[in-house]
Amino acid sequence: MVTTAVALDDHPLPAGLKARLWLKAEHLLTRAGARDRCWLWMLHENGTLAVVNLDAGLHGRDSVLPVLLVHWSRLSDSTFAIPELGEVQGLPVAPLVPSPRWAMSWGHPLQRQIRAFAQALDEDVLNFLGELEARAGFWGCVENYNRLAALEGFVRVRWMQALRDFPPLLLPLLLRIVERPELFAAGYADVVPSVMPWQKAAGEAIGNVIKQSGNLVKALAEHYRISRALVRSPLCRDVWCRPEALHKTLPLLDAMAAHARPRSLAALEKWLPSLRALPVVNDKPEALARIASCFAGGWSATWSALAIPHTELPGKLRDCRDFLQAAIEQEHLPASLLHITPEALGSAWLAYRGIASLLQASQRWHQQPLQALSSVPAMSESLQLRPLLGHWQENDKSAQELLSEDALILEGDAMRHCVGGYWHQCVSQCSRIVHLTLPEGEQATACFAFIGIDVDGPHFELVELRGPDNDDPSPAMEDWAEQVAARINAAANEAARREAWQEAQIHARNCQGRPARHVRRLDRRSRQVLQKVLENCAAHDFRLMRDIPHLVLRGEIAGTGYAQAPQLLPRLCQGDRLHLVREPDNPHDPHAIRLDWQGCKLGYVPRRENRFLAARLDAGVQFESVLVHVDESEPRYPRLVFCIHQTSPD
Repeated sequence: MVTTAVALDDHPLPAGLKARLWLKAEHLLTRAGARDRCWLWMLHENGTLAVVNLDAGLHGRDSVLPVLLVHWSRLSDSTFAIPELGEVQGLPVAPLVPSPRWAMSWGHPLQRQIRAFAQALDEDVLNFLGELEARAGFWGCVENYNRLAALEGFVRVRWMQALRDFPPLLLPLLLRIVERPELFAAGYADVVPSVMPWQKAAGEAIGNVIKQSGNLVKALAEHYRISRALVRSPLCRDVWCRPEALHKTLPLLDAMAAHARPRSLAALEKWLPSLRALPVVNDKPEALARIASCFAGGWSATWSALAIPHTELPGKLRDCRDFLQAAIEQEHLPASLLHITPEALGSAWLAYRGIASLLQASQRWHQQPLQALSSVPAMSESLQLRPLLGHWQENDKSAQELLSEDALILEGDAMRHCVGGYWHQCVSQCSRIVHLTLPEGEQATACFAFIGIDVDGPHFELVELRGPDNDDPSPAMEDWAEQVAARINAAANEAARREAWQEAQIHARNCQGRPARHVRRLDRRSRQVLQKVLENCAAHDFRLMRDIPHLVLRGEIAGTGYAQAPQLLPRLCQGDRLHLVREPDNPHDPHAIRLDWQGCKLGYVPRRENRFLAARLDAGVQFESVLVHVDESEPRYPRLVFCIHQTSPD
């Protein structure tokens, strides 16, 4: 498209710029923190677009445009300072054209400027990204526009046709997936997902196949490790609403018989959250085959036969993991299964007994009363946790923090769920359980977990919120729980959070290896089924989690929410190799050991366990690390369990 290099108010533009558009904060946002900033959309003569966030005092000053053109390559995604402009924030996932938040007539001067700027953009790319958004998701961001607009004409046509043919497979590789447009730099609001090294490399390889008119079906089948028939199926012909589930869902669909697969994308996505909640190992061919066997009667028919609404089912399936853990702890296991994990046992149970059987056993176990184990010594008969919240009431809404083991047991009995068994987690991991009520009488139990330390001290996050019988809470209750989380993390409460965290570290050392004092016993029927499942496991050498020789350390990766783990979560699988990286110059901990996956940072070895390991690494001892558990229940701060074993003698 040919455009005239003039500003939208008829003032000449500097050479190299085709169009620009200024907007004030009042046009886009109402929050107070935005009023000292303004926004600038710029279209380069090479066809690429940039959106930047600047100081509000620069609004409308076209004299800054030549300075920004000099730094054009840095405007794509970085935040930096220019002496004459101050802080400049590049916004790669800003919308291509702004949409003012306040009502204005079609003939308003600002509307006319927006329309004129949009006409300067490439119409084919705009229409294509709009077609994708009409099907699902947000795709019309600056980075996606630039990726397509920068391509040569014939290559761009091939890319867009390929994206139309196989959108769920190609969109994560060729374009950037974001939940919504963002008008602030990453870190001010939600962190913008970054492009991972593996995604960039895979995208370049697939892009070359498209450019050279190669066998795209073959290339996609090899990349996703699925059959060509599945690549050509209707499920891969439309945009998925949840593209992050792609890598773990496609291999399972491929393992199913063709007649058992979902008939449509709508049927798949209706039950996809339930599939992701299954407590299973799904990264090995034998495990995938076992899970796929559950759906021999058909995808939708299998889920519908459970007679549980699809909105409630994911929560009930997540609860099965606690039951499976209890089954492992309470049952006598054969020698070949001593190191079986809840996920491996879940895979076996589903394969031999089906989803309905596992759900029923879990529900029966959750209904059992907690029983005290007199043979287990108490950590302290009078132990009380240090309060973070205490009792808080606001506008007839209340929050009561539960600070003793007896209080947790009473809460579990009253609400008919398993929170009574969370005492060890509260004592040694600094979690906090809070009973919430609303004026209408609704009640719920909230779990706030310690997830790391940032500039404001220890930080807690809402990780679980359940009503009576593990029912899902209402939106009003979810809002109240988030308000409670904000109060716990308030700056005025920083000292209490830090003292509670330090106290938990002491308790963690004192109660290491100590079993729970209260348990729920498995009922007779569940024990009978469990015995049959274990017999089948032993008979078929079901060793999805073998003992690891020379085991040095097993634990949870620290700081996942502040690394790249949330973006990588769809691709992480049990058994993945991790790379240990020493960081002796880490400003927070000279003994820091980073855990990487395929060149991407997942987090760190916990500080309380890294000193001895760091000394051995510095001495040249060789170690290997493996990811042994991936918990996707809280995607913003995923729970990743690793183990480290020694590969060379001291």
